[in-house]
Amino acid sequence: LVRAKRNLERTSIRLPYAGMVRSKEADIGQFVNQGTRLGVTFATDYAEVRLPLTDRDLAFVDLPYAAEITASGESEGPGVILSAEQRGRLVEWSAEIVRSEGVVDESSRVTYAVAKIDDPYSLESEHEPLPMGTFVTASIEGVAMQGLLRVPRYALHGSDQLLFVDSENRLRIRSVNIVRADAEYAFISGGAEAGERVILTALESPINGMPVRTADDAAAADGDKLAVKGEEDAS
Repeated sequence: LVRAKRNLERTSIRLPYAGMVRSKEADIGQFVNQGTRLGVTFATDYAEVRLPLTDRDLAFVDLPYAAEITASGESEGPGVILSAEQRGRLVEWSAEIVRSEGVVDESSRVTYAVAKIDDPYSLESEHEPLPMGTFVTASIEGVAMQGLLRVPRYALHGSDQLLFVDSENRLRIRSVNIVRADAEYAFISGGAEAGERVILTALESPINGMPVRTADDAAAADGDKLAVKGEEDAS
């Protein structure tokens, strides 16, 4: 009994890092043997977020390769803005992609990139805490591309068509080459030129060659009516 009490006094449980306890699997008075798991902990110096990227997404994200992270275990990748709603307001955190998992998921066919955020619980810095298990939305810094035209996503007719207005104010339906499209914009690399007029108003049944009336034409017509009425009043 004396020996058991002395061993208990000499017993201490410490973590080799600053962290938090996620769950405990042993309680007071319970007998445990060597190798018994007492609980689950995690470090709080930084957190990692897995971001699923499709093969099409990978064409626009400069992910670090395995050769770049061989020496240090990680490499500097593109910046990431993580966002989530907390207590009724949108909160953002700055992170950075440090590596990819290097394999393609067999079921979803996506590649996971790993973003790192320092001090997620704001223990040593001043920012909003990012608790473990939070679902976040990620905006990843993409590669720079030249010579692209950007139009609102809702301006697309079908999957790859835009409605143009020619010099005679007639509608022209034309297919364009869409490099990438997100929730707000579509980026075009061919089939359209800078300065061309694009119809943004939704049309139920657009017909190629049908006459259209633009907002500038309507404003000019209203101006002519006001000018004629002014002349009549003056006479």
